[in-house]
Amino acid sequence: MTRVSVAAHAMFGVLAGGLLLGTAPALAQQPARAKQVVIHLKHYSDNLHAVSMALKLGTAMRKAGAEVTLMLDLEGVRLADTRQPQDLRWGGETPIGAHYDAFVAAGGKAVVCPHCAQAIGLKENTLRAGARLGDESDLAQLVLDADTVLDY
Repeated sequence: MTRVSVAAHAMFGVLAGGLLLGTAPALAQQPARAKQVVIHLKHYSDNLHAVSMALKLGTAMRKAGAEVTLMLDLEGVRLADTRQPQDLRWGGETPIGAHYDAFVAAGGKAVVCPHCAQAIGLKENTLRAGARLGDESDLAQLVLDADTVLDY
């Protein structure tokens, strides 16, 4: 064996041993990336149960360290509209508006489908805190980058 191949074998042995033992220096130093979760919500007053579940689970996942984004389309865009009633309740529980506020306070975000927003006259100046109008590429990228997609 040449010196180069001996050195290469030695380096391979150290790296392979480190990987097997979980102590590879370069890999052990990498910070864990937060799990990317997209919650596709297509309901509002037509299914308050789905909205409640999406918001409660989204808040819990945020508190557990995941990056959580609501992808609002169809009727779901109404959740982000300040002109919509925020005191709607499912099962006598806390108002949906309060669940949304808790989600945003925990660091959750909402991206609103531009076509669905346009259909109800939703504009930037009537969006709730934590929400923004997206475009087709934003919505596509959300799904492509997601580790998990929940559909409500």
